[in-house]
Amino acid sequence: MTIADALEYLEGHGILNVELARKVCTRLHAELSEEVIISWKSREEAWERLGFVATREGPDTGVDALLLSYDICEQLGIDPAPGHMVSGKGFASRLNQQAIARVLAEKGLQ
Repeated sequence: MTIADALEYLEGHGILNVELARKVCTRLHAELSEEVIISWKSREEAWERLGFVATREGPDTGVDALLLSYDICEQLGIDPAPGHMVSGKGFASRLNQQAIARVLAEKGLQ
């Protein structure tokens, strides 16, 4: 996975499985924080409480891509995360993605 691939997963509207979220974090020089892992007991609960359609029935866990982008920003010292300046998940995640890419480039982390 390239840095560009990892950043793409932070697009703001998706729920990543925990394994993929760990890989994204590792590639972006961060750690997956337990605080960003969400859980649900059924597809119905995922929809009603969390607002997304789960891909399978039964209990599961995942990570909201936008929340993950904020967490990675914090870990990289981007404070405040630029996504806080706008409304809309897509706009916010894009600003966070750009800031993460910029910091990694400035630090020479590839």
